[in-house]
Amino acid sequence: MPILGTIILAALPLLCGPAALACSAAVAVISSAVVAGLTSGSLGLALRTGAIAAVTALAFNVVGGITGHTPAFASPAHAANIAGHAAVGCLSSAASGGSCGSGAAAGAVGSLGAPLIRDAFPNAQGDAGHFAGGLASSAALGGLASVAGGGKFQNGAETAAFGYLFNEFGAIYRRSAGELSVRDLDTGETAKGKLFSGTGPKNEVPLGVYDILERGGGGPEQFRLEPWDNAYGDDYTDTGTGLLRLHGPGRSFGCITACNLDN
Repeated sequence: MPILGTIILAALPLLCGPAALACSAAVAVISSAVVAGLTSGSLGLALRTGAIAAVTALAFNVVGGITGHTPAFASPAHAANIAGHAAVGCLSSAASGGSCGSGAAAGAVGSLGAPLIRDAFPNAQGDAGHFAGGLASSAALGGLASVAGGGKFQNGAETAAFGYLFNEFGAIYRRSAGELSVRDLDTGETAKGKLFSGTGPKNEVPLGVYDILERGGGGPEQFRLEPWDNAYGDDYTDTGTGLLRLHGPGRSFGCITACNLDN
């Protein structure tokens, strides 16, 4: 049953499609709780597992935001990414009743192999086969590392799978800090800049997940922000806010705007 649970956890995110990684992460968290409930028969354990999975996913996203997500292999940023994933894996495993060492090994090995997995499956955001291959490879590496560290394969596979999902975001905008971090999905090159949004709470860009798309006729420094919602492609959020943009210095109404030309 543990192996079946691992297969379910790895497969369910694929229902969202390769371009909907926020959905994939949410499904992974929910499925962690469901599988824990089914395998243990305990509602309390299911809720606890789901909560730990949610916190783990958030922590991996924070680590990726700081280190640039899937940095170049053997670079200083890659070393920092490995260390961060090891720390999150340790805490997640300990919170789940496992050993810190096995969780750290799963997180570290998953991060260590991330650049190589990206090279093997470079189109994870647009091709379901690449997405599945990358997710399965990360889960397998994490599971084997966990076993080598004295832990369970399932726990290590889950830890590494979450790390993979949250390394696949190409950009993160921290609205409160006014900072945008962007990663080139092909080269792994990263950049950060100071950007603001709106002139107050009423006209800031809504919190959410967006694709950064070319804007026809908008010039080389203007991009369209398309929200991942129920009506993808209509240039509006589900709440009716629309025409959201990422652009250079100027007016900002529901946009993410560079503070100056240097950014």
